[in-house]
Amino acid sequence: MTFIDALNQRDFVITAHVNLVETPKAESLIRQGELLHPSVDAVQLTDNSSTKTQMSGLAAASLLLPLGIDPILHMTCRDRNRIAMGRDLIGAAAIGVKNVLIKRGKKIEEQNTVDVQNVFDISAIKFMKYVQSLKQADDDFLTQNFLIGARADFHTPDPDWTPTNLYRKCDAGANFIQYPMCFE
Repeated sequence: MTFIDALNQRDFVITAHVNLVETPKAESLIRQGELLHPSVDAVQLTDNSSTKTQMSGLAAASLLLPLGIDPILHMTCRDRNRIAMGRDLIGAAAIGVKNVLIKRGKKIEEQNTVDVQNVFDISAIKFMKYVQSLKQADDDFLTQNFLIGARADFHTPDPDWTPTNLYRKCDAGANFIQYPMCFE
């Protein structure tokens, strides 16, 4: 079952993150995928979330897809310009990725890395709109069942709060919203 099938058929969908390795050796990643596959509807492939150089989510997806594992490829605007983001999206579509989670990304603090620049060439919402426009194009560049995800954070809202930014993400084309893990 794919992620989109699970969203359409179930009330509760389970995904899990795999640890993207800091080496070109794929064995650890493949083993994680094999262990998780029977228990999850999709695996999350983060995009340099630790600000360390790791295997790309796109490369990880190419290793997991042949195993029948449906990936959710994270694409972070912090790390690439719009050309690189578009290039990775084309590559993802070419290998069969059907789910992307587009996010801004946290600013890299100077003390965490040396000589690394934040990019932020395009906002997550603008890139979502771009992906949505590709889905709606007449040339079927991206299939209609290609899912665009967005991220939202938990917080205790004020009584008069409205989820304006979440509305903007949905208007830009987000098909699903992902929340980070939350423990009470």
